Amino acid sequence: MLNSLKTISLPRSLNPTFAIDLFYSKIYLISECSAVKIRFSLLLIGFLPLFFACVHTPPEQPAERHFNFRQDTFGFSNETVWTYDAQGNPSSQRDHSKAKGEHYSRRCFVVSRGAVQFWKFARFEPKAPPLSEILLAKRIRELAHIDVWKKPLPQEKRIIFPGYANLRAISSAHPKVFQENMGLGWPVYCRLANMPMILPPTRAGQADLYQQILTDLKWGYPTIAWLVDFPKLKINHAVTIYALENRTEKQTIFLVYDPNDHLTPKRLFYDHEQKTFSFQKTFYYKGGELDLRPLYRSPFQ
Repeated sequence: MLNSLKTISLPRSLNPTFAIDLFYSKIYLISECSAVKIRFSLLLIGFLPLFFACVHTPPEQPAERHFNFRQDTFGFSNETVWTYDAQGNPSSQRDHSKAKGEHYSRRCFVVSRGAVQFWKFARFEPKAPPLSEILLAKRIRELAHIDVWKKPLPQEKRIIFPGYANLRAISSAHPKVFQENMGLGWPVYCRLANMPMILPPTRAGQADLYQQILTDLKWGYPTIAWLVDFPKLKINHAVTIYALENRTEKQTIFLVYDPNDHLTPKRLFYDHEQKTFSFQKTFYYKGGELDLRPLYRSPFQ
């Protein structure tokens, strides 16, 4: 049977669901149990995200409202495990209480994703009585399991969070409930979409991503982005780009929700001539040029 399976026809429109089934369920049949072909199949699986990394589907219609930093972000920060000096460099001393997980850390991907999930799928009813913490936890988990790349739900189908006006208010009142139910941090280290990190993006690719971010913001949609400078790894962080602050002939400045600082928006810069992104100085990063990658546009990002 294996020997008779030589080829397989691919449909013209290869959607992510079909691709997952094809490459993860059937690739070993195509390999005919040959060690060489199995290794090739594993390599193909490993680089599958590259085929989808540049795929961008513009919004079909404007968002109901734009992402608002004061309303659509969490009332707590993702804390860092390392301590940093005044220049944003990690010190030689590590906070061992943080390393033991005694605070909320290693969740920048979870927090960036969660903010957009609430913006897309939640509805707040401040005049209704609030939920008990048990029911609140259940609804947070229900919302967190909705794939963030899906289209925003209409108001009548959204998950209701009564008693509060917005995400900032309810998460400030119940930080522990949100932190314990939005999702674990360690699974992001095992994402298949992490593999392309070892291949630096081209300037042309960064220019294309810049245009995609502009398009999404024009329609009112934020972009979840991965800030990384592999192999240095002075920064390996997820943020949410939610607004265009200023645009000149030389550069564009974006406003960013940084999970590590829920009090103040941060700024991401794009150099039009160099076709490069850079991030401002923060307490954990000295600032400078980095690679930008889109996150959570599909199962492969």
